[in-house]
Amino acid sequence: NLGKYGYKFDSAANTLGKLIRDSTQLNTLDYPILQIMSKDFKHGVRYVATSFNGDLLFNLELVSSYAGSTSFEITCSIVLQDTSGRFIYSNKIRPIQYGEKLSVNHSHQFNFIIPDPKIQVHAIYFWTKGKYKNLLKTKSFYMDLCHYYIPASQTFGMTDDLRAVVIKEEVFQGEKK
Repeated sequence: NLGKYGYKFDSAANTLGKLIRDSTQLNTLDYPILQIMSKDFKHGVRYVATSFNGDLLFNLELVSSYAGSTSFEITCSIVLQDTSGRFIYSNKIRPIQYGEKLSVNHSHQFNFIIPDPKIQVHAIYFWTKGKYKNLLKTKSFYMDLCHYYIPASQTFGMTDDLRAVVIKEEVFQGEKK
């Protein structure tokens, strides 16, 4: 297990040497952290366009930090808050497919649509939950995060615990309909 410290042991020569890693290979450290953000460490949500019928198209970016990751079983539920403060469940999407692999500090981008042009959107909330594994598939990791994005100010961040509970309840109620 000397490899994680940057060394290798040659049992035939009975020597300890420096391990040389090929930087073109996927990083196989054990503890990836999957985050909604962009590779340049700005927020991971951006407005893309408005369709001819008024639908809003956004892009969300997932980054695997500290190590590569794979075996994604993740969903992202989207809840809108209109300008009057009312919450509206929008939809649930799978942002990344199970078999995809993300190397360290690489991202996966996907688009989502807010389909109701009548809604005056104040904030968009993303409840991202599920599990994934490191590239060696030896460890599983879980995520249960709630983020917000305010289009008018292009503000992005994690919600506080109380707001996360409200968002999760909206998702549960929305899925019952």
